[in-house]
Amino acid sequence: MQGRHEFQPELFSAIDFEQLIPKSHLLRRIDKVLDLSFLPKLTAPLYSQNQGRPSIDP
Repeated sequence: MQGRHEFQPELFSAIDFEQLIPKSHLLRRIDKVLDLSFLPKLTAPLYSQNQGRPSIDP
């Protein structure tokens, strides 16, 4: 019996961003010195505490 191979993409795939982004990338250096810890407190009034899904840091 002759079969036919059809491509079936994976529903989920694992990506390791540490391997994907070069160690010397400019954004890695910026991430080390830029402190954005004030943002959750600043933006808290813009999010509902009781409705919808909780927000996730990007």
